[in-house]
Amino acid sequence: MGDTVKIADIELPRLDLTKHSAVPKEYEIFLQNAKEDPPLHEITDAFGDDFAADSTLYELNLHMYVTGVDANAIRDAECFDTLLDRFKDVQAPSSMVVKDLDELSRHALLSYYVCYEHYKLGKKLFWNDDFPELCCGPATSNVVLTLIEMGYHNALYAGADKDHAYCVLPFVMEDTGEKGIILVDPTAEQMWWSNEKPSNDVRIIFGERWEYKTDLVEIIVNEGPVFAEEEGGGSDLFPNEIVGMVNLRDHVSMFDWLSIPIPLDLKVEQLSVEDYLNQAFANPVPVDILRLL
Repeated sequence: MGDTVKIADIELPRLDLTKHSAVPKEYEIFLQNAKEDPPLHEITDAFGDDFAADSTLYELNLHMYVTGVDANAIRDAECFDTLLDRFKDVQAPSSMVVKDLDELSRHALLSYYVCYEHYKLGKKLFWNDDFPELCCGPATSNVVLTLIEMGYHNALYAGADKDHAYCVLPFVMEDTGEKGIILVDPTAEQMWWSNEKPSNDVRIIFGERWEYKTDLVEIIVNEGPVFAEEEGGGSDLFPNEIVGMVNLRDHVSMFDWLSIPIPLDLKVEQLSVEDYLNQAFANPVPVDILRLL
């Protein structure tokens, strides 16, 4: 086993999960140097790079948010039919089978890479000049859609009651049966007041339940974030809402995770977070990543 791993044709240092439980911030520098990008916080709307993951669903969802068109545009898209056909055997909440820690580290790095590219697009195209502030919902929606299109049938939108959202990838280790998640936060930068805050946060957490704490206590709509006085002393952001592939199949136009306003009476009944996770961990399915790995 070498010291590097190839992600999207980029050689990156191998992530040793016996030493790290999260992707270190140095990987942002590795990607920046490999792609000859400016530092993420210096990117403006004049930046010329396109979204490298090239996700059709992402582009449709972004278009819906910006223009306010009906979410059924996704259902009418050929790529959505192809996606549903690809996942026709996944009819219930699912987790992914992971062979070993090396494979798990590759999934974590690929998720980090998607977030890195998303951040660039967010700075270039998002709805205000302050990305990632107050952009967690649409950003998470778009990252989830990208990961699903790439082959992650288990990608979930996780919404916490402190007005923050992030992505979760449940997994089950093939050799030990140990369960856990890859937590993917594409707007993590807004969650910290310290100078060492990550632009994107990707963590590997073992166990069927998890704790996700940053400096954030809560985000007040139209006012902004409230931070704890002690670093890392914010609220636990374990979700009170989860939406995944199963919901997307039947009710694509009825969920606000697609980033458009939806009347409350159109929302459908969802599984509780506990029931969804229990079913997902009881249903481990291999993933077939068509590109980038």
